[in-house]
Formats: sequence, structure tokens, C-alpha cells
Amino acid sequence: MKTTNYSLRIRSACLIFMIVMTVLTCFSNSYDFIVDGLAYKKHTDGKTVGVTSLKVNGNVYPDLFEAIIPETVTYDNVDYTVSSIENYAFSGMMSSAYPPLQKVVIPSTVTSIGAWAFSDLKNFKSVTMGENVEQIGDGAFSDCNSLESIVLPDKLSDLGYFMFQSCNNLKSVTIGKNVQRIGSNAFIGCHRLENIYSHIMSPAATTIYTDIFYEGPDFSTCTLHVPNGTKELYLSCEPWNQFEIIVDDLEPDFDFQPWIHLALHIRMYVGNTHQLTAFTNPADMAVSWSSSDELVATVDDTGLVIAIAPGNAVITVTGNEPGFPSATCDVTVKEVDNMIDDVNRDGTVDIADLNHVINTMLGKTNFDIPTGNQGGNTAPPHK
Repeated sequence: MKTTNYSLRIRSACLIFMIVMTVLTCFSNSYDFIVDGLAYKKHTDGKTVGVTSLKVNGNVYPDLFEAIIPETVTYDNVDYTVSSIENYAFSGMMSSAYPPLQKVVIPSTVTSIGAWAFSDLKNFKSVTMGENVEQIGDGAFSDCNSLESIVLPDKLSDLGYFMFQSCNNLKSVTIGKNVQRIGSNAFIGCHRLENIYSHIMSPAATTIYTDIFYEGPDFSTCTLHVPNGTKELYLSCEPWNQFEIIVDDLEPDFDFQPWIHLALHIRMYVGNTHQLTAFTNPADMAVSWSSSDELVATVDDTGLVIAIAPGNAVITVTGNEPGFPSATCDVTVKEVDNMIDDVNRDGTVDIADLNHVINTMLGKTNFDIPTGNQGGNTAPPHK
């Protein structure tokens, strides 16, 4: 049954990929100029460009087994810095009609790699990434059947969904110290993984979906290498505690980027309380809490907010060490007597709204309003 579910998920993912790719290819692979077989698209800053595809004389996929991305490129007497690999840039070079791309070298000027950028490269064996890559899009290396190992740069903060889907010959992965999120199904189908080198110092503070290794490595034989002194931290949280062999043989590195995640906005009613939770890196970061207006809402040293009077206040949590970040949560407090309204904002005051009101009067609920990212804040991680 598990294998069947895996096959269905793979087929569904591939179908979705092909549909999306068909619709977006004409946009994602559009370009402004071609130099030495690489097509580039100008960015709005007028100084940087992104690689969109391989092209020679208008023909896609030239006779190249190796693509070395330059740091700079000159066109029409203007010098541009190559700062990105665009969505789908090298994707789909799998037909026998096209020469097999086997190796890509990405320079240190590149900071982002787009979604599905290297997907479906059946003969793809090697990728060397510069140290400044910070973002890699969903499915960037999916279905690279010949890829055996990869080292992700330390500045990388986010591993997208289906990142290494069906890389069924992948044996070794190195994850950098500053990763803040690993997306769902990141290693789905990577059943030949033998070694994972995780330099993450605070695994509990990292947003990691529990299904990242779905139908992946054999947890009884695959070795998880972690920084010295952090083995117990990995054993205490999913999905790392599934590995039967955890060895803390990596050099710990405390020079990582600290961060704090906090809900961006909550609504409360006078007299109610709400427990805010700060997710931090490192996980044991000591923090302090404060309110911009204690006549509206107060907060104690655990993050418990008490609604005092109608109005607005900003709750701030700050790391106690020099250079540590802070995060804020906007709090809106309303009078209980005025809360019979369209609570869920669906255009109708109905029984659902009344249920919210009753529960609130009984002190059983508060209202979290999820919003997008703002500065250093994000919605609390889902684990």
C-alpha cells in the first residue's frame, strides 16, 4: 500500500509539473540576449541578469555536456552580473535528441536558483554551487537520476518542496548550518541515501515537514551526521529521530544566522489571554518580551498576552544577546459587547460567527490572523 501511494504521488507530481511547465515555459524561458550559448534575461535593476536556458543560433539545448555559468557577461557594450538561474532554465534535457548535460558550475555571484531549474536531467552527475546561493526553488533537482552527491551552501536558508524528488541514485547530501526550512517531500524517493551531513545546530528551531524523507532512505542503514554535542537535540525531534544511526562527528559552528519567528497579528477581546510562542534559532535563545502600550495589552516573560482595553499594541520579543534579532506581533483588542459581527469576514453574520462569539465570551478562543512575511517575522512554523 505504501508503494502504491508513493507511485501515485510521483505520477501526480510529474503530471502537475508537466502541466505547469507547458503553460509557463514560454514565459520562464524568454530571454533578452544570448552569449556563448547561454540565454539571459535582464533584471529590473539594469545591472544583473539571470540564465534562462541553453541556446545556440536559436536552437535550444546545444551540444554541451558541461555548462559553466560566468560571473559576468557583456552584451551591447554593457557588463552584467549573473545573479540567478531562472525557473526551468535547464529543465527537461532528457530526450535522446538532446545531448546529455552532465555538469553545471554555478559562480559565487548567483544568489538564487529557480523552481525546477535542473529537473529531469537524466544524465546530470555534478553541480558545483557558489557560496552565496541563498534560495533554491521547488523541485530544482527533481528526477536527476544520475546525481549521486550534492553539497548545499551555508548561506542557503530554504529547501523547497520536492527538491530532490526521485533522485534515486543520490547517496550523499550536505545541509548547511543556516537552513531555516525544509519543504514537504524534499527527499521523496531518495531510497539510496547513505549519508546525510546536517550542520544545523538547532534542529527543533528549524521548520521541517515530517514527510521530507517519505519513501526515502533506509533509516536503519543511512547515517545521519550532526554537529558534535547536538545528537540529543536531533533525537528529540521529528523527522531526525527516525534515523537509527546518528553520529555527532561534525565540527560545531556557532557562527550561524540567529532568527526569531512570531505570529504577525492576533485579535483579542478585553479580559482574554493569548499565549504567544517565539520560535528561535538557536532553540535555547534567551528572550525578553515587551508591549508598546500596557494600557491596551500586557505581556509577561513567557509571552502570555493579556487584553486590558480596546485599542492596538505591538508585542515585541527580542533576543538577549548582542546582535540577536527581534520580532513583533500586532495585537488588536476589542470590547466584548461589540464583537457580534462578521468574525470570519465572509460577508454574512451567521451561526459560525455566533459560535466564535460564545466561545470568546467563555474565554475559550482567541483569533490569530495569519499574514504574509514582514521583515524578520514569519507565521509560526508548522511541524
